[in-house]
Amino acid sequence: MTIGSTIRDRRKELNMTQEDLATAVGTTKATVSRWESGDIHKMKRSMMAALARVLRLDPMIFLQQ
Repeated sequence: MTIGSTIRDRRKELNMTQEDLATAVGTTKATVSRWESGDIHKMKRSMMAALARVLRLDPMIFLQQ
């Protein structure tokens, strides 16, 4: 499983749109789309922490993939 698929699958489990997630973590829908498609490979730690908080995931999951 990739980081992108992890983000997408968890977002859908929580019934969130890409726009919802983008707003919650302080970025754009386009950025969320690029994360999910695998176009962005490096992510700031602060963004990983925000994603983990919003998606209710262990932040280590982003470092392990």
